[in-house]
Amino acid sequence: MIPKKGSRALTLDGSRYRWLLRRKPTKRHTMGHPFVVAVALETGGGTLLLEVGPHTHNAVSLYGVSVTPSDVSRWVDEARSMGWDPKAPGKFKMVGRGASRAYPRGRRPRERADARSLAASSGVSRLSLRQIGMHRAAYVDDVSLLDLVRDSEIDHVAREIERRVAQGWAREEVESLQPGAYMPLLLLEKVDAWPDIDEPDDPRRVLLDCDCGNLGCWPLTASVFVFDERVVWCDFEQLNRDWILDVGPFVFDRDQYVSVLHQ
Repeated sequence: MIPKKGSRALTLDGSRYRWLLRRKPTKRHTMGHPFVVAVALETGGGTLLLEVGPHTHNAVSLYGVSVTPSDVSRWVDEARSMGWDPKAPGKFKMVGRGASRAYPRGRRPRERADARSLAASSGVSRLSLRQIGMHRAAYVDDVSLLDLVRDSEIDHVAREIERRVAQGWAREEVESLQPGAYMPLLLLEKVDAWPDIDEPDDPRRVLLDCDCGNLGCWPLTASVFVFDERVVWCDFEQLNRDWILDVGPFVFDRDQYVSVLHQ
């Protein structure tokens, strides 16, 4: 049975549950390890233990997870469909998937007004493209975007290997994780994928993708804002990971940027 103090109530299919998660992270949580959400009927019985994470107060540059009542309701339904009986004593463990991403303070994606201020106050970088095999790779001030991303991912990959080993994975199974495992592909061949208007519906664009050649497998995205005189790349994310990447922001002269796109 979960105590009322510190827990939240949830009514599902006429039954009253209580759910509880740790507000203050442990040392393991600050290092990015998952935390547990416990769910049980108010009248007692079994306990559903949901592994979710990372914690929003982690200290290793990961986006956290925001658990909502709708998430808990969905997980309870999933657990019951997998055989969990809330009235039967014992523990039922499951991974809670699909919770909303929680942005740490100062890391929420920039709005257009914020990007405009950044464009007005920052120095200007130079974009160039170089042919690598069949694709064109992006360089910012003569530094490969691929190298910038790889450098930002090194620590994330090392920590993820250690987390997986701690969870019982064989080290040889996870050593294949590598930083910057991207195709040197900037999707500039499709000019219609880049905003030439001032108000794009969605500023996020895929800049790099998996080196396996299967687009959408390992996408690196950034917000791309186009203004009258400047173009801004910011808020770089690896969509399949919770990594906060320390890349950019970059501000380009629009005329120079457009001339590069149409080479």
